[in-house]
Amino acid sequence: PMHRGAPRRMKIVLFSREHIVERTANIVGCSEELKKETNATMSVEKTLVIGPTFEEMLHPEKIEPQVRQKALRMREEDPLDPINLYNITWRGPDNQIYYEIIPQELTNVEANIVVIYAKDFPTGSHKVGASYSILVEKELAGEVNPGIHVLVWPSTGNYGIGGAWVGCRMKFDSVVILPEEMSREHFEQIERYGGRVIKTPGGEANVKEIYDKSKELRASDPQRVRILNQFEEFGNYRFHYYVTGNTVVELAAKLARQGIGKGKVAAFVSAMGSAGTIAAGDRLKQKWPDHKIVGLEPIQCPTLYWNGYGSHDIQGIGDKHATWIHHVWNMDAL
Repeated sequence: PMHRGAPRRMKIVLFSREHIVERTANIVGCSEELKKETNATMSVEKTLVIGPTFEEMLHPEKIEPQVRQKALRMREEDPLDPINLYNITWRGPDNQIYYEIIPQELTNVEANIVVIYAKDFPTGSHKVGASYSILVEKELAGEVNPGIHVLVWPSTGNYGIGGAWVGCRMKFDSVVILPEEMSREHFEQIERYGGRVIKTPGGEANVKEIYDKSKELRASDPQRVRILNQFEEFGNYRFHYYVTGNTVVELAAKLARQGIGKGKVAAFVSAMGSAGTIAAGDRLKQKWPDHKIVGLEPIQCPTLYWNGYGSHDIQGIGDKHATWIHHVWNMDAL
């Protein structure tokens, strides 16, 4: 459905086979400094690149066969080709879900503990799904255009990496704001994907400094700079509620057919950063009302547990605040 409707004030021509939308726009006034920095990537006319729908990310077998086959081929041949947007999914080439069952010899409990993993997403992290969902919703609403806007991705790691990969594949100039103490691999990966980096003081728990820099950039050129803040954008929530949540529902049914479990998930456990992933628990609680949603926080930064604030180096979680998209009251344990 995302491909069919033309948002108001948006003139589009739709080519369903390539899932590409064309739109012409004129660059509006901006600072001379920003014009110079982005001259190589911005133009008066650019083509919007649109990838999969939420349903296609949940069930990639519903992608048009020639598109799906090309995406799988390019995953190995050219990981930076935009067709790889169609590889944003919890499922492999055989349409089977990526998961592992932890042996009871390790867990020492009778309940089956199942881990879904995201190493085979285009960037090696499921955060690329949140980055894509936020951006594509804004494209379809006419809020961003690669011929006009510079995207800013505030992050402490994988969301920014996902933003660099997604944004540049979708022809946007992408700037990632990242704390300077994050791992060297983070910065190298962003630059390899074509993004630019602005470093802020501190490490994982220094999110306020990222916000401050975002606010500064937006104020410097409000007509062109667009902040895609994972902590408040519900595209992040929707990706995990619909795609991750329903993936878990279907995995439970599959395991039950194999004699593992009873087709029901007792609890969903997720450590919160932006609190996007834990949105899957909201979907699971709709499916099973007695389902439990369990969060994790660093001992050094127990914000929800007892309003604690502290520094730590567990990259990806524990950012000293409860985010706008986190349905905190739906949690059962921490």
